[in-house]
Amino acid sequence: EEEEEEEEEEKVEEKGKKEIEVQDSLSESTLEYKKRCLRDIKDDFFFDIPSSDKDLVSHSVSSDSESSPQGLQKKPALWRSEDKNITRVRDEGEIQVSNWEGAPILSIQEARRTFGEELSCMLRNFSQPSPIQSECWRPLLAGRDLIGIAQTGTGKTLAYLLPMILYLSKFSPHQAGQGAAPRALVLAPTRELAMQIGQVAAQMNEASGHKSVCLIGGERKRDQRELLDLEVSYVVGTPGRIMDFCEEGVLILRKTSLVVLDEADRMLDLGFSETVITLLNMTSRKRQLAM
Repeated sequence: EEEEEEEEEEKVEEKGKKEIEVQDSLSESTLEYKKRCLRDIKDDFFFDIPSSDKDLVSHSVSSDSESSPQGLQKKPALWRSEDKNITRVRDEGEIQVSNWEGAPILSIQEARRTFGEELSCMLRNFSQPSPIQSECWRPLLAGRDLIGIAQTGTGKTLAYLLPMILYLSKFSPHQAGQGAAPRALVLAPTRELAMQIGQVAAQMNEASGHKSVCLIGGERKRDQRELLDLEVSYVVGTPGRIMDFCEEGVLILRKTSLVVLDEADRMLDLGFSETVITLLNMTSRKRQLAM
């Protein structure tokens, strides 16, 4: 039965790999820093991205670009080059988009239609989606691998958590997490950042009915192990503590089909590259990856 379930899951997942990069008003020195951090092991995660002095959205295109592993948005909403509003917004925000024909989500009203009223309550403090949110939501919903670069305080967490929860909604809360076999995983370089993400996730869980657990160092493993025994849909945590539970056989990632590396450059700079790659190899072969 378990093998049949895995085969059924693979039918839902993406047949091809794609990627997208988003940058949000960063200086050249910051971009060079990120390139340096990711240079040595970039081939383990993504293809070469053309350099640019502007904010960039880019992903590779394949013949099955309309397919979606998440079954949420099989064909992105297109926009024409003469659409002055989208062109103006991207020009003013210095956002350059390449190899992506989907239109960004530019208004909170459009976000509500996309994510539903309950999840959209997380956007109540925004007058409009931030650039990283508006440009990332549709590619993530379309199943694209994504690289996003934005300054602190621009809403990066919601840029990936909202699509993640919508992805999990195709499963019932019970199916989405079967004990310690989560469908999605968020890795963060520090316990402080993981806790912040966990707090946002907890608010979203109230609206969605899904459950998550935050696994970080400095906390009792026994307590965290008990939380993993629940029907956890997704896991947030630091690479070291998550690896500990994987090695103990307490946490199983082979059903994990959506992975987010938050502050990936910092994670690699702190020496977690080998651990991150090992964890990625434990997840579904056809996972969607965002960083």
